[in-house]
Amino acid sequence: MSFLFPAALAIAVLVGVPVAAHFLRRGQAREVTFPGASLVPAARATAKQRARLEDRGLLALRALLILALALLGASPLMQCSRLSVARPGGASMALAIVLDDSLSMQATTSEDDVRWERALAGARQLLSNAREGDAFSIVLAGAPARLALAATTELSAVRASLDTLAASSRSTDLAGALGLAESTLAELPHVHKRVVLFSDLATAEPLGADERATPLLLPLPELREPFDNCGLVAARVRGQAVDVEIACTEGADVSGRGVELRVREGTAALGTEGKPAPADAVLARAELTAREGHATVRLGADALYRDMRVQLTGRDAIAADDETPVIPPGHDLVVGVLVDPATASVQTGGATVLETGLRALDSGARIEPLTSLPEEAADLERFGALILDDPPGLTPEARSALQTWLEQGGVALALWGPALRSAPLGSTFEPFLGGAPIWETNTPDGIDPESAGWLGEPARSLGALGASGRARLAENGAVLARWTDGEPWLLERRHGRGIASSSGLPVSVDQSDLALRPGFLALLDHVVQQARSRRGGRETVVGQAWEVGPGIQVEGPAGVLRAQHQPESDRTYVEPPLHGRYHLRQGETTEERFATLHPEEMVRQPRSGPASLAQETEQAAYTDVDVSRELAFVVLALGFIELLARAWLRRGRAGAPGSRPSSRPATTEPT
Repeated sequence: MSFLFPAALAIAVLVGVPVAAHFLRRGQAREVTFPGASLVPAARATAKQRARLEDRGLLALRALLILALALLGASPLMQCSRLSVARPGGASMALAIVLDDSLSMQATTSEDDVRWERALAGARQLLSNAREGDAFSIVLAGAPARLALAATTELSAVRASLDTLAASSRSTDLAGALGLAESTLAELPHVHKRVVLFSDLATAEPLGADERATPLLLPLPELREPFDNCGLVAARVRGQAVDVEIACTEGADVSGRGVELRVREGTAALGTEGKPAPADAVLARAELTAREGHATVRLGADALYRDMRVQLTGRDAIAADDETPVIPPGHDLVVGVLVDPATASVQTGGATVLETGLRALDSGARIEPLTSLPEEAADLERFGALILDDPPGLTPEARSALQTWLEQGGVALALWGPALRSAPLGSTFEPFLGGAPIWETNTPDGIDPESAGWLGEPARSLGALGASGRARLAENGAVLARWTDGEPWLLERRHGRGIASSSGLPVSVDQSDLALRPGFLALLDHVVQQARSRRGGRETVVGQAWEVGPGIQVEGPAGVLRAQHQPESDRTYVEPPLHGRYHLRQGETTEERFATLHPEEMVRQPRSGPASLAQETEQAAYTDVDVSRELAFVVLALGFIELLARAWLRRGRAGAPGSRPSSRPATTEPT
């Protein structure tokens, strides 16, 4: 805090005056009656008591009175760090508190405070100034944006909600959070509404403060101070080495810092041979060189183990991203592709159109071509997704293996085509379809874009495909998109944790232009993302949902995660809030997954925000608190108490033994 007139604090030195006065004051000698003194002529007592500090309570009151006078003189206006929002006309308000719980908010400020903790403290200060009738909602801005508390006037519920919040390793979703915050206030009857954003603005997303219907406030400028940081995005086993992905902010000081590969004692070695790991030891080390942006460091070791971790030595602004587990082999998302190159390749040869489209997504998934669909469930174990182009049908063995794989979270897409006309005797179309599809040449021109709106803007490219035929699908599943004549084009059927989808067009450019349209890439991306959130998401970015079935318990760095359920879509999922290793347990079965950091979240520097927003925040959310009136009341109260205490002490002395003159001789205590 600071004072408008600091010189007035010099009044506080006068507190020594009453102390000196109390020391100089000598108390009245206490008379003690001595019976034998009656035989001695009366003499005048001249003894004195020892000089000692008397009436200590009264002294304390007088000292406090002088200190309060010093504060009052120094502070017609005392400035402190309490956050408040102006109330036009003193009316009740509705506030949507947006807390950025992304990774960058775990950086420290210049005063060595963690930004997330500072933001929580600011939110609590707003709540402490609330009055009856005020409404609050809480939105979290880590990706994806979430509603922590719907708008309520129950202030105790708001306090309880704030107490349950914790920092996360997510990336930032400011646009989604601000939109969600405005929606929580839209239906409230309050005239004065505000969205209060506690964020470092370490994102490329524009705030759009001037375009928002609800005024936006951006307090606590210390949250947006620049910082230096290097962090570990992920570490993966590659052959006999570990590749460590590192991200650093611009100009980060890495002098004296290194990267260490460590192993936990007793961990089993990778492979079929090798002894368990010795005591916690450093397997490999490399110096961290000055860099900006992203880089990869390779750490080689004589032996590799299952439970290894990589650690950055030294300190920087964010300690949470200086350690990460090593992801063992086999955790990449693998997409199996069953396609006939003769019908699904471009005329110049090379990769098929389907494989080219999957690689164009740059999703990090590994594409593995198949010559036939495996007939054993164990052979499908490594796949997260399967895409079958123009299959003639499935054998009973392949159908059984596929059914088991789907129930465990697999995602499959079958693009039915003219091969349906030559389906072998005894083939089946389960688990994709309940009945046999029929290939027909009488077909509309394309897909109804409105019915495929969930694909986003690319859905408009499917309106005219020039299709020469289509597979007529029996409507025995959820219809995700329709032809312009209303017939199903894309069906979805759920099996346990998995999904089996069917398309009424194959990939072949001889049958339609489907594979050449942006909507096709959007469909492939949908399949990949579904696979990541179910079976294939052995390695995903923090915050990306994992589909879970009944009875599955998910445990990670923060303990057991609570599953969330969406009744409208019958979807149960968890969102890993921190990076690290997770275990999905169901009975005696345990599946290992990893959540990694978003690299851009680690290198973006905070922004200061628009100047107009800073000015509006200065006017509406202020930190100046005038306490002169309260101090004046304190001074008056202390003065009144001092008068009462003095009167009480005098009355006590007047009625005490020996306080009145006595005719009897008295002796006195020696001085």
